[in-house]
Amino acid sequence: MKNRKFTKVMLSLSVGILIASVLSSFVPASGEEQLYRDVIRLHVIAESDSERDQAVKLCVRDSVLELVSEKMDGTVTYDDAYELLSDMVPEIERVAMERAAKEGSSATAKVVFEREEYPVRYYEDYALPAGEYMSMRIILGEGEGKNWWCVLFPPLCREKAVNKSADEEKFYAAGFTPEEYKIIKKESGTKYRVRFRLLEVLAETFGFDY
Repeated sequence: MKNRKFTKVMLSLSVGILIASVLSSFVPASGEEQLYRDVIRLHVIAESDSERDQAVKLCVRDSVLELVSEKMDGTVTYDDAYELLSDMVPEIERVAMERAAKEGSSATAKVVFEREEYPVRYYEDYALPAGEYMSMRIILGEGEGKNWWCVLFPPLCREKAVNKSADEEKFYAAGFTPEEYKIIKKESGTKYRVRFRLLEVLAETFGFDY
């Protein structure tokens, strides 16, 4: 009888710990809320998953990044980047349309600059948590194809070669705090990666978006 009661208590305790862990995974960790306000993402959506439309998506991406890199050269603060990109929406849309047409596509290009929900994304040296970020979304045609994601500000996808020694200083110059930088750096963000992975597993298991 005592063993049965003890087992029930331990089972209840285990379930309670599991529930607390799951719930805590949906609460932004220290530094994450500010991170969502300091980053501008790029989201390019292909017209379809056909090989041709996916190739057009990447060509449009390249032309947009070339344009943005030139115009944003020297931009170091989020506010400056936001203002510049807001003004560039018509130009980015035009460049995207022209490049798609050059590649033989009749797809239209729509550019939306607003906050958007993003899943967890892993890059070569960084990992960004799921959440709502300011986003430059480029939708080609019906936008039913696979996505291409990156970060416009700080310029993680605008620079092909990252100067590793100056990398941290670049983020601090853009207004990042040490806590924010620690969250996105892979080698120093183990606890955040565990949390990100837990969210992914839950989403896959129960079929919801986070």
